[in-house]
Amino acid sequence: MTIPCTESDTYFDQLFATHRHRVYGFCLRMTRNPQDAEDLTQQVFLRLHLHLPRIQDHGSLPVWLKQVAYTTFIGHLRRIRSRKPHDSLEAMLEDNPAALPAERLATRHDAIFQISLKQALAKLGPKQRASFILKYCYGYEHQEIARMLKCVPGTSKSQCFKACRTVSALLGYKPTRQATSL
Repeated sequence: MTIPCTESDTYFDQLFATHRHRVYGFCLRMTRNPQDAEDLTQQVFLRLHLHLPRIQDHGSLPVWLKQVAYTTFIGHLRRIRSRKPHDSLEAMLEDNPAALPAERLATRHDAIFQISLKQALAKLGPKQRASFILKYCYGYEHQEIARMLKCVPGTSKSQCFKACRTVSALLGYKPTRQATSL
């Protein structure tokens, strides 16, 4: 389906208004840097504008946008690595407390927990962090996450499990049941 230029521009404006905050929030959680998140959001919507006439199923557009945002983020990480070959991944993903938008918190305990959670998420690798955020912040199923991250659902489940285990350990939670040997 080809949309005429003026209708296409209006339609794109509507899509941008509808999805920009969600895409920006996702990019911000991934980069933990507002300027980088703005740049990545702009790149995602530029790709949308270029590919809009070829998109067949507009119902799956949010998933498509998240997938493009993730691949754009990975490209961003690769560019950073190529510019600074001697920096470690930890230095590259240095914790930036202003990056994740702080929701209104009811108690001091909630604020402390959120800061601890941000620090724990900062210690995850990019794929584990992406899987964790897509599953537990955005509520996507493993099938959708696998499509976005271009992997099989089992990999998505594994990344989420490892991320949960790491975050739990960093937050000081003990496992509730012990694994039994066969």
